[in-house]
Amino acid sequence: MSHKYLLLLLSLAVVLGGCKKDESKPESEPVLAGRWPLHSITYLEYDSLGRQTSQTPEFVFPPERGYYLAVTDSTMQQYYANGTPYTTLRHYTRTGNVLIYRGASTSWINTITLLTATELRILEKYSRLQNGRRFYIGEDHRYLRPE
Repeated sequence: MSHKYLLLLLSLAVVLGGCKKDESKPESEPVLAGRWPLHSITYLEYDSLGRQTSQTPEFVFPPERGYYLAVTDSTMQQYYANGTPYTTLRHYTRTGNVLIYRGASTSWINTITLLTATELRILEKYSRLQNGRRFYIGEDHRYLRPE
């Protein structure tokens, strides 16, 4: 009988010792809030139906220029390296990847096209009237921050 109990105890030890709690955590969603150094901007042009018609080469900002985007849970503002803002403070609401800004006389919609822990891309589309012709423009802003 003692051999059966010994075998049973050894089997139980192997089974319990082989079971390990899965400690992997689900990947958390990247955080939009924070300081995002501006890496580059690409300009796009669209026709009146929203089809892209042209694109400039990516304009890369030298890191020493130090432009950055400061984001909170409800505001965004772009800054020079010395901390002086070069855009007005924009209050926004976010639904998924859509950012809606509401100003005193204007509101516009931007789209987050990529958000990781180290990279943010925001596509800003707008139109402009010049010499009697309406231009539809997009700005693809790429921000990179260190890990």
